Amino acid sequence: MIKTLRNNRNLLRRKRMYDKERSFLSIKKEYLKAAEGKIDLKKASKEDLLNIRRKVLAARKRETLLTYSLLIIVICGMVYLVYQIPSWDKGPDQLEREIRLETEKSNRYIYLLTDGDQWLKKEKWHNAIFQYQKTLEIYPDNYDAVYRLTLAYIYCCLHENKDCELGKRSLKRLQNYFPETDHRELVEIYDNMELP
Repeated sequence: MIKTLRNNRNLLRRKRMYDKERSFLSIKKEYLKAAEGKIDLKKASKEDLLNIRRKVLAARKRETLLTYSLLIIVICGMVYLVYQIPSWDKGPDQLEREIRLETEKSNRYIYLLTDGDQWLKKEKWHNAIFQYQKTLEIYPDNYDAVYRLTLAYIYCCLHENKDCELGKRSLKRLQNYFPETDHRELVEIYDNMELP
């Protein structure tokens, strides 16, 4: 009767998804049963234990080294991707946008420079100075814009006796930023003027 109950219990569906893990003690009992109660265990010498220990430590060292090297490779890959993702955004649309913005900036600069030249020809010095200052906002260290601004200040000082000090500063700026070019004619004009 007990055997029948045990067999019936074994036929029932198990509630656990996985089999119950066999413990060390149950394995030891099975070996003891198989050996008919007598187990012949060999005793390990100190040398054997040291060899086993060295092998385990070497295996552990290899695993640690492998883990760290994989971790370094993954981190390097992630850092590379983090720095490359912004450049991926620069597809054809981004490059076209940058080209378009630079073209607009250049067109605006040319417009302001030619407009300043027209005001200079009409002897409207303050308007020319204003336009040249706007060109310097677009390209701050542009030789043409600094030269023409200095020229406009000199003409304004020469004809209206205004902004002479600003003209001197602009001339010094021109000489400091662009020492390789010849500014003698502007210096001579400025030196020959009768300042108030």
